[in-house]
Amino acid sequence: MYEWISTWIQWAFTAGDPYGVNTVLFGIIYLGTVPPYWFGLAWMGRNLKKGVSAYAPAFTVGLSSIAPYLYIVLAGNGIPVHFWAVLIITGTIFTIPFLIKIARRCCCSSKNIHSRAEIIPSAAMEHPVLPENFQYK
Repeated sequence: MYEWISTWIQWAFTAGDPYGVNTVLFGIIYLGTVPPYWFGLAWMGRNLKKGVSAYAPAFTVGLSSIAPYLYIVLAGNGIPVHFWAVLIITGTIFTIPFLIKIARRCCCSSKNIHSRAEIIPSAAMEHPVLPENFQYK
């Protein structure tokens, strides 16, 4: 059992050597970007509920997500193509549904519908009022 653990640890510390990547530095960057990632998600949720722009929090989340891999791009030499393919495919698979979920919550909430309806001028009414059970489709 001990030999297996020591072999795994040795592999983990030397896996990036052929590509010029320091795995310890990668791990530090990876773990160091976890708090900004969660902070950005919370910040984005708060801004979306308030109806404020979520570009800065989205930038924080995005940069925190790609920072370790950005290190690999900058420091790595001869990284195999299949690594980049897996990275792009998994990133896409997990990011697109998340963005769709956020867009639906942001654009289809009743709070946003009422606030948008109030800014749209109407020739028939001076101040348009929507009924309480109004559903946007």
